[in-house]
Amino acid sequence: MTLEQYYHAQNDINNGRLIGLEDVGVSEDAFVCDKIREENLPFEDVAEDNFRESLAQAIRSLPEREALVLSLYYDEELNLKEIGAVIGVSESRVCQIQSQAMQRLRTKLLSWVNA
Repeated sequence: MTLEQYYHAQNDINNGRLIGLEDVGVSEDAFVCDKIREENLPFEDVAEDNFRESLAQAIRSLPEREALVLSLYYDEELNLKEIGAVIGVSESRVCQIQSQAMQRLRTKLLSWVNA
């Protein structure tokens, strides 16, 4: 990765925001109905399984604190303030740790984006 690509990726990360489906007024039921209607192709299942394995491997390679923040946020569904209380840092520091973890994951999974 060149320095220019790194700065471009960093800029993309800093401008990105995570929002939930509920925040944009979309229910999970809409996605379930769409999924049922879709034709389930074997290749898509294999590609999805491979991506999930790559994602799991990338998460395992993260520093312990970053992996913990992601686990608490996505698995335990704690908010940033609650995570901060668990690991003993401020809410804004949790946000920084989460952003750094997401940047590392994006970098590690860059081959999936370019495929």
